[in-house]
Amino acid sequence: MKNICILIPAYNPDNRLEQLVEQLKYNLSDTPIIIVNDGSTCGISFNDLLKKCPPPDCIISHNKNLGKGEALKNGFKYIMDNYPQCNGIVTADCDLQHSVEDIIKLCNALSNSPDCLYLGCRCFKDKHIPLRSIIGNTSVSFFIKLVHRINLKDTQTGLRGIPIQFAQELLDINLSDFSFETDMIIKAKKSDINIKEIPIKTIYIDKNKSSHFKPLNDTLKICKTILKGVK
Repeated sequence: MKNICILIPAYNPDNRLEQLVEQLKYNLSDTPIIIVNDGSTCGISFNDLLKKCPPPDCIISHNKNLGKGEALKNGFKYIMDNYPQCNGIVTADCDLQHSVEDIIKLCNALSNSPDCLYLGCRCFKDKHIPLRSIIGNTSVSFFIKLVHRINLKDTQTGLRGIPIQFAQELLDINLSDFSFETDMIIKAKKSDINIKEIPIKTIYIDKNKSSHFKPLNDTLKICKTILKGVK
């Protein structure tokens, strides 16, 4: 699938990143994989972390942690500059909380129709889901529906399929943290881009302890972003 690139932002990953790259390379051997090391301080180089698997096509490294939004934007820029045949970018988290099967599902959807924004949609009704994740996602989904009339079940998903032309527009968003992904949804509506949710598995490993999302602080920032988006 040479017309799609996979972008993985990573901050202090563990060996699950290696497993993810290995499985993606096995199943999507001709799909470029770009990893952004967002100023990790875990004390191990990404080359060492990934030495047992087929190498990704590129590792972009930040000298310090700039935030997920900045990592995604820098990944977009690299792909636009180096993969002119690319029609769309699929973003995925680095901790195997998105299954390879679902990543492939997003790649196929975007490859077949590269003019929609695709969101991997999780179900938050299962008993194993951490309470903080349920509260954070449902509250943001309610708020973005109330303010912008955007009706989505999963606004915080990191598994997304983004048309390359829309990725170019997203470079103008002046946000560097998790709020970037919320503003992406608002901007899609304002740009008349169809947003499609694709059901995916709901995976929370070890109660999502590897997540760098701060439920209270980041949710408040996201809500402020939703209000600013009214302008």
